[in-house]
Amino acid sequence: NIRILATSCIRLRRFHSTLSGNEHNNLLWKHSEEAEYKPKLEDLLAASMKKDVKESDVIESALTLKKILPGMLANRVKDLESLPRPFHESGTISDIARLYRDSFAQILSAPSPDNLERALSLSSMLEELKDQHLTVRELIGEALRDVRCTGDGEWTDRSGRLLYVDERGGLVQGLLYRFYAGRLGIRVSVYQ
Repeated sequence: NIRILATSCIRLRRFHSTLSGNEHNNLLWKHSEEAEYKPKLEDLLAASMKKDVKESDVIESALTLKKILPGMLANRVKDLESLPRPFHESGTISDIARLYRDSFAQILSAPSPDNLERALSLSSMLEELKDQHLTVRELIGEALRDVRCTGDGEWTDRSGRLLYVDERGGLVQGLLYRFYAGRLGIRVSVYQ
């Protein structure tokens, strides 16, 4: 696991050093515009009922994850970065977006899992990323702790000071809903 983590860190550093900030952003936004994979219940059930998993199944699954996860992660970054400015003041939302950006970069920079060794390496990397993302729910809670929705589209701080008016009718709640639904889709896909 330490070898895999070290390899992932080196790959991530190389990936970041070869791309400028704008190139990295363009790559992220390009992936966020692709049709997002949504796991189907029948596929999940079929995968969970499979008794004897073959080497080819592991490789196929890893190839699929390598293909779909960058777009799913890019969309979570886009959701978070689209939240209005008051939601970024604590820095926590930006920290979560950075975590998703880094995961996006690690998966993109991983070699194609076209054989069993690489498929298992990708699987190990995804386990590490999954562990890193365990705190996201608490971090979102922390970020929203001091921000309240009055129910009329007005977002206030704890003292009642108006921070933001959601004139578009549910922009913030829609972004948070998409973020959480997409986060769940990522977790379900990785657990397949």
